[in-house]
Amino acid sequence: MAFEKITDLSVTPAYGAIKRREISLWVLPGATSVEITSLVGLPWVNIWDASPEFDVSNLWESVDNSRRPFKVDRPEQDHNNFPVSEFVRIYDVKQRETDGLKQKRSIDRLKDRIEESNGLLCFVGRAQKNWDDIHLAQELADGMDIVVLDAEEAAGLSDDCPKILLWWDKGAESFANACKAMIDLGDAPEIVDLKDAPGIRLNSQLLEDVSKYWTFIGKAIGTPPAAINQEAFDAFLNGDHDSWTAYSMRAPYRRRVACEKKPKKPNELAKEPKKVDFIDEVLERARRLEREHLEPTEQFRQILIFCEPGSGITTLLRQLAIKLAEQGFPTLLSKPFPKSFGGRSLENFIIDAQDQWLCYQQDQGNKTGMLPCCLLVDADGETTSGDQGLSRSLQALGRKILLVRALEQPREEIEKKTGTDIYALRSEVQEGELVKLGAHLKAFCEKNALASIPGEDEWHAFHEGLASLGKHSSGMQGDEAISTAPPFLIGIYPFVKERISDNNSLEQYYYRKWAALDSDDLKEIVRILAVAGIYGLSVPLDILRRHPVLDTSVLHAGADKETKRIVDIFVGWSRQGHLTRNNWCLHMRHAVIGLFLSRMIDPSEGDFPFSALLPLLKSLSTKEEDLWFAGTLAYRLGRRFTHYSPPFTLETDTTIQRAARAIFNGIPDFVKESSRTIRHHQGRYHIHVLRACIHALENPEQTTLARDDVVDIARGEFNQAKKLLEMASEIRDEGEPISNVFNTLAMAHFELAEMLGTSSDEGKDKFKEALNHQERAIKNDPSNGHALSQYIDRIIKSIPSLDAMDSDREEALDRLANAESRLIELIKLHEENRWRNIESVEAEKQLGRLVQDQVEAVEKLLGKESVPAIEFSARNPEAILFLEVRKICGGRRLGEVFEIPGLVGQLREKRDRLLELQNRSSRGDSFLYRLFLEDREGRLEFKIRLEILGELKRKDPEQFLPFRQDEAALYCQLDQLDVGFGKFEELRQYRTNNRTQWFWFNERALIEIDADGKGVKVDGKVRSRKMTLEVINAVSGRSRIRGTEIKVKYQPHQQIKDNMKKRELFTAYIRFTLNGLQAVPKKLIQSDMQEMGLS
Repeated sequence: MAFEKITDLSVTPAYGAIKRREISLWVLPGATSVEITSLVGLPWVNIWDASPEFDVSNLWESVDNSRRPFKVDRPEQDHNNFPVSEFVRIYDVKQRETDGLKQKRSIDRLKDRIEESNGLLCFVGRAQKNWDDIHLAQELADGMDIVVLDAEEAAGLSDDCPKILLWWDKGAESFANACKAMIDLGDAPEIVDLKDAPGIRLNSQLLEDVSKYWTFIGKAIGTPPAAINQEAFDAFLNGDHDSWTAYSMRAPYRRRVACEKKPKKPNELAKEPKKVDFIDEVLERARRLEREHLEPTEQFRQILIFCEPGSGITTLLRQLAIKLAEQGFPTLLSKPFPKSFGGRSLENFIIDAQDQWLCYQQDQGNKTGMLPCCLLVDADGETTSGDQGLSRSLQALGRKILLVRALEQPREEIEKKTGTDIYALRSEVQEGELVKLGAHLKAFCEKNALASIPGEDEWHAFHEGLASLGKHSSGMQGDEAISTAPPFLIGIYPFVKERISDNNSLEQYYYRKWAALDSDDLKEIVRILAVAGIYGLSVPLDILRRHPVLDTSVLHAGADKETKRIVDIFVGWSRQGHLTRNNWCLHMRHAVIGLFLSRMIDPSEGDFPFSALLPLLKSLSTKEEDLWFAGTLAYRLGRRFTHYSPPFTLETDTTIQRAARAIFNGIPDFVKESSRTIRHHQGRYHIHVLRACIHALENPEQTTLARDDVVDIARGEFNQAKKLLEMASEIRDEGEPISNVFNTLAMAHFELAEMLGTSSDEGKDKFKEALNHQERAIKNDPSNGHALSQYIDRIIKSIPSLDAMDSDREEALDRLANAESRLIELIKLHEENRWRNIESVEAEKQLGRLVQDQVEAVEKLLGKESVPAIEFSARNPEAILFLEVRKICGGRRLGEVFEIPGLVGQLREKRDRLLELQNRSSRGDSFLYRLFLEDREGRLEFKIRLEILGELKRKDPEQFLPFRQDEAALYCQLDQLDVGFGKFEELRQYRTNNRTQWFWFNERALIEIDADGKGVKVDGKVRSRKMTLEVINAVSGRSRIRGTEIKVKYQPHQQIKDNMKKRELFTAYIRFTLNGLQAVPKKLIQSDMQEMGLS
C-alpha cells in the first residue's frame, strides 16, 4: 500500500476536515502517554482506544478540563445525546486475553462505528505491527482520509486497499501544533484579507468544494514561514506542485523581461517584439478592471499567454497568483492536470467572495463597485472537458472576473498570434538572464543555509552547453510531439544537483536515473508516465493498479531513500477528488522529461510512443476517471488531424499515424461506446487518412499505388469515419459538444465530395448530405463558429462556372442564399465576441475572407454578364432577396449599410418585400428578423418582430430556440409584463437543465412604446422606460414592480438609491438579462441603449 508523505496540512486532503473540526483519533498499541497528551487539545469527534498500555479516558480526564471523556465499552451504551462541546466520545476497543466471544463481538461492533464517520482519521502508535485496524478503517470508512503519525514505510497492506495513507513523520506533537494553527481563527483558510477588507470570512463549504478543482491562494499559501528546509527547496527545483513554501519565500527568480506582448494587428508582426513584465501587466489589468464601471455582460476579461514547452509558465503563474493575492484580489489557480473546472462550485464561490467583500464595504459606509476575482489556468488545463465552456459560463455570471489562460503551442504558431491582451513566453533564456537567475538562487540558498548553488562561471557554461545542442525531431516537419528547444529551465534541477549542462547529457542523465531503479516494476511505471506526459496526461492510480503485470506497491513500500529520490525526479502526485473521493493521479514532472526518456527507451516509436500505454488501455472500464483518461488521450491525438497537420502517408506510417492507430485499436469497444469524445476523434483519424488519399490523387507522382486502389482506400476510410461519427452522435457525453461531431461528419462528406467531384452525381449527393449535417451542427450550437464558417466556405467554393447548366445555377443560387443567411449570423456573433472556439483576430481574418468571397460569388451569379435567373426568381423569390441584400451591402456589414442614406432605402424595400412574402420559410423568418434588428428604426417595431418570432417558433422550434430571450423581452416591451415574466421564468428553468445551450441577447433595455407597439422617439431620441418598484429584500437586492408579483433583481452596490429598506418604493430603469428583469441606474441603461444601437 502506498504512502503520501505530507509536511504541510494546508495542501493535503486533511485540510478541509481539520478546518471543519471533523477529525477522529485511533490509539494503537505502542502509543505513549506523551503522544496522547500532546493530542488532547484537538477537537476530536470520536476516539478509539486500542492501547493496552494505559487507559485513554483516565489520561484525558487528568489533562483536559474543557471536555470530559464519554467512555463507551459496549454498543448499547452508545448514543448521541450529549453536548460535544463538553464531552468527547471514547470507544474502548482494547483486546484482552480474557475476552470471551461475546466481548470480542462487542469490540468488533464498536470498531465498526468508524463506518459512520467522516473527515479525517488519525492513527497514533505502532502502525507497523497493527495493520489490521488500519485495514478495517480503510474498508469501512470510505468517506474518510487517513493519516498515520510516525509510520515507518513498509509492506503490509494489500494492494487492493482503496486509498493512499497520508504519512506524517514529524511526531504527534508537531501534528497537533499544525492542526491547532489551522483551527485558530487567524489562520482559518476561510478567513482572508481582501483589498480594503481584512478578515473576510468566506463560506467554508464553498471553499472546500472549489478546492477540489482549484488552489485558493489564502494565508496558508501566501504567508512565508520562518524557514525552509533542503527537502522543500529541492522539491521546488524539481517542479513539485505542492512546493508553495518556496514560492511564498520568493525562491523563484522574477523574470521581468521574459514575456512578449503580441501586437494587436497582423501588419505589426514585423516590428520588434515588446518585452514586458507579465506579472506587472496582469496586476495593472486587474486594477483597471476594478476601477471600471461596466455593465454585467462586459465585466469578464481574459488574458492569453501562449507558451512553449519548458518556458517556465507554471512558475510564472504561481508567482503571479501570490502577487494578486497580496494585492487583495481573490485568486484561484487551476489544480495540476484538471479534469474539470468545477462548474457551479466555481460560480458560487466567486459570487460568495465578491458579495462578502461588498457587504464589508457597505458596513464600513463605503460606496464602491465590485472586486475582481482572478482565475489562472495553467497549460495542462487546456484540454479539460469543461474547458470549452469556461469562458462562456464566467461571462454569463455578469461578475468582474479576470481569467488568465496559458496555452501551450509550437513556436511557429505563437509567431502568428496577434490581438489584445495576448502574450508569448519562450523556452529560450538569454545568457545574462540565466546568470541572474543563478545568482538569485545562490543568494537565497546562502540566506536560508541551504546546500551550495553553482557559481557564475558554471551558469555561463550551463547556458553555452544547452544553447549549442538544441535537439529537434528528425521526423517529418511538424511531426514532433513536443518542441524541444534548449530546456534551460527544465535542466536547472539536474544542473544544480549534479552539474549536468547540455542537452545530450540531459537525455543520458534521465536515462541513467531510470536505469538505476532496482525494480522492473518501477521502471515500467516511469516509462508509462513518460509516454502519458508526452500527451499531456496524468494517470489515475486506479488505472495503473489494474496493469496486468505491475506491482504498484513498489512506489513506496520497502523503497530505500535513494530509490525514492530517483522516483521523485520523474513522478509527481495529484489528487483529483472531484471524480472519486480517493482518486489519485501520477504524472511525469514535465512532458519534455518524458520525451527525453522515451527517446532513449523506445527509439523506434519516435516522438509519439504508445506501446507502454497499451496494457493500461486494455484494462480500462467505464468508470468516470477511465473515460476521462481515454477521452483526453483521444482528444490530444485528434488535435493533430486538422487541415494544417502534416499529411499521413499511404505506403508507410508516420510516427503519429502508427501511434494513433495502435491507441484507438487498444481502447476496448465497450469503453468507446461510452465516450463520444473517443468515437469522435477516432473518426477524425480516418478523415485524415482520407485526406492523404486526396493528396495522393492530386500528386500521383508521390505514391506507388494505382489510382483505383487509392480511391478504394478513400471510400473505406470515409465509410469507417462516417460509422464512427454516427455512433458518436448517439452517445451522451457532456464533455464533447454534439455540434462538433456533426461538424466533423459534414467535413467527412465534403472531403469525399471534393474527391469525387461536385459535378458527378455521387459527388453532388455527398455534398447535399454534408450540408444537412452542417445544418444539424449549427442548430445544436448556433455559436459554433467553425460550423458556420465551414458551411459558408464550402458553399461558396461549390459555385459552378458560368457555363454550367441552368439547374446547377439555380441550385447554386439557393445554396448561396443559405450561406448569406448564415453569414449574417456569423457577422453578428463576431461583433458580440460570441463566436465560439476561435480567437478574435483569427475570426476577423476568416470573416473578411468569407464576406469577400460571398460578394464575388453573388456578383458572378447575379451580375450583368450572367443571365438573371428570372424563372428561379419567380420560383424562389426569398433566395433572390437574400442575395440582392448582399449585393447592396457588398463587403460592408448590415448595420453599417442601414446608416448610409443612399442605401438604407434600398435595404428597407427588400425587407418590406420579404415581410410581405407568402409562404416564407423559417430561414426567411430568421433573415427577416435580423434585417429589423440591424436597422435603428426597424428594431423599434416590437410588435412585428414578435410576430416574426412567432412564425419562426411555429415552423422550426429548434431554430427559434436561441431567440427565447428576445421573445420574453419583446412581450415586456409590448407592456405584457406578466407574459414576459413568465417566459423569463421558463427560460431560467430551461437554462438550469441545459447549461450548454446558447442564446442570442438582442434586447437589453425596456423602452417606451406607442399604441402600435413601436418604440417612442422624443426629439429624435429613443426613451428608456422607468418603473416604480417595491423592495422585498434590501440585502440580496430583490424587488417587485409595484402592484404586481413580477420580481425584479437589482444590485445593491450599484447605488440606485441610498439605504433602501424593505417595502420602500423607488424608481429605476429596467434591463433585460437572460435570467429576467433587473433594475439599474441611468448610467448602465445608457450603456444598454448604446449596445442596442439606440443611444
